Amino acid sequence: MSSDAPRTHPPKPHLAFRVGVIGHRPDRLHAADLEQLRARVGEILDTVRQAVYGFHGRNRALYSGDGVALRIVSPLAEGTDRLVARAAMEQGFQLSCPMPFPQGEYEKDFLAPVTLAPDSLDEFRELLARGEALGDLVRFELDGRREDVGQAYGASGQIVLNHSDVLIVVWDGKPAQGPGGSVDKIREAIRFRVPVVCVEAVAPHDWHIVATEAELPEPSRSDPPLPAGMRANDVERLREIVIELLAPPRLEESRSSSDHKPDLRAAYFLERKPRFNLAFPWKLFRDIVSQGRPRIQPVAVVDFEQSLAEDWPLDAPNTAGWANRTLRPHYAWADKLADFYGDCYRSAFIYAFLFGVIAVLLALVPLLAGEPDSRLFSNAAARSLPALCTLGEILVILSILVAIGVARHRNWHGRWMEYRIVAELIRNLRILLPVGGGRPFPRIPPHLRRMGSPERTWMYWYVRAVEREVGLPTARVDAPSLAASLLHLRAKVLHEQQEFHRMNHARSERIEHSLHRTCFVLFVATLVLCVVHFLPYGHTLWLPAIELPRWLPEALLPILCALLPAMGAAIAGINNQGEFARIAKRSHSMVERLTEIDRRIDDLLGRGSRLQSREVIVLATELAQLMVDEVSDWRVVFQDRPPVLPG
Repeated sequence: MSSDAPRTHPPKPHLAFRVGVIGHRPDRLHAADLEQLRARVGEILDTVRQAVYGFHGRNRALYSGDGVALRIVSPLAEGTDRLVARAAMEQGFQLSCPMPFPQGEYEKDFLAPVTLAPDSLDEFRELLARGEALGDLVRFELDGRREDVGQAYGASGQIVLNHSDVLIVVWDGKPAQGPGGSVDKIREAIRFRVPVVCVEAVAPHDWHIVATEAELPEPSRSDPPLPAGMRANDVERLREIVIELLAPPRLEESRSSSDHKPDLRAAYFLERKPRFNLAFPWKLFRDIVSQGRPRIQPVAVVDFEQSLAEDWPLDAPNTAGWANRTLRPHYAWADKLADFYGDCYRSAFIYAFLFGVIAVLLALVPLLAGEPDSRLFSNAAARSLPALCTLGEILVILSILVAIGVARHRNWHGRWMEYRIVAELIRNLRILLPVGGGRPFPRIPPHLRRMGSPERTWMYWYVRAVEREVGLPTARVDAPSLAASLLHLRAKVLHEQQEFHRMNHARSERIEHSLHRTCFVLFVATLVLCVVHFLPYGHTLWLPAIELPRWLPEALLPILCALLPAMGAAIAGINNQGEFARIAKRSHSMVERLTEIDRRIDDLLGRGSRLQSREVIVLATELAQLMVDEVSDWRVVFQDRPPVLPG
């Protein structure tokens, strides 16, 4: 299939794995045996490489294509950064280099009198040239300032952490000499859930894995700084960690929090674009109730990726266009499939509830045929009416059973939920990756943990795999590019989300109020009809009897007294199943939070040439985390709302 031909299935990511490096400069490596340290680092990298290739050989169906991308993420500072990067490139790792300054400014740190190593600048350029020869070299040049060198180097270290699956840290076991030292980065990696391979900076350079605070020894100024029990060189554990990061969660883990839902990891990649979307009852109902008029809905389904050409333009400025090119196919399929199955799910329960009322009506209408003087039907029609209504009721009930059965068998509810989570998490990558930000984590309150963590799902695994594939862009970050990124972020993400949630709040609130009022009116109408129906029988309780008009069929009132409550129950069921009140409140809250972030973008744009990348990364991370939290809350709301039979 050519690159321009429409895809027939959702795209799979290519297999990629990233190793980051943080460690000491030459002045903290005086007790090191550099040859032995290189051998230890080579052992670690070879373990990672073999684990990745071994996993790929056994699980080719999980990823796209035959290739594997191994990346080393290193700023190429003197000392550990270069030693690990050189060893990685010797094993075929591609180089991603986040620099604390623009390259020209950064190179000044490798000249006398600043440099700590001979021929440092030549080595730096030689490593970049080697990375370019390997292909897909990434230069991510940050906008650090000389008046705050520590912050600039800390920012590049944060980029390394954001884009590492495993972090190699060469540490002498001693306390940091300033903020952002090796031990601080290890603790930060633990909080960020990145496994750390901690290599002792003192010969014989044993190494161990640190994945929790309990596994991190306390810094000590004594020698040897690390206790002997920590020197494990745990090759097997490192291999297991790599495989665990690359593999989707086990089926039993995925199902533990929602036993009634099947796992959709295989179903998603087998999806095809439907030619038609016949699930229009939901949107028809929505428009009638919220706007008072129906709106014609197109039934032909257009190409998923082309439908986003305007919202995800490939020619967007700076790194935004790069993000759209790399992420749009993944987002388009998840987003449009989620929309389709959301329409199917909502249409199914609306159909079931409303046709349940029709079934009640068909059961009651034959009562009218029992009146010998009824003017509504001829004698022949009256004789055949019970049979016809009974047959009609059977067909209606069967159609409801089929609709709900198909909805449950095809798992429309689960597909809608899970594909929507994929789409929203990828949308957040669109916010963060262009500025070097790290992934946000789905969070749920402790009392809802039984609902299951989104991190232990195939959806989160898939999005992490997409994130690994995409990686960092080649870019030079400065105030004008940051301002352009903020403007694009505001126009194509923030304002779109604001508009969506404003509309969703208003529409959901109108639907909830309309359905609630309708239920109230039906209840009052039933009460009035019951009173009217009672009037001719008042004499049985020593009350005056009031005769009803002769033109009013005697059976009509009891029919209406039964039908109207059934209609009210159906409308209440739709209101309850649709969670319109809760959706309205959530969207209203999102508008308030998004408006606050919009004001902060104004403040940042007002900084002009003083605008810095760390400020943009903080804002983008908060925006992405807000949207991830909203998706997590949305998942909790609808997770236990499968389509149900009326009644």
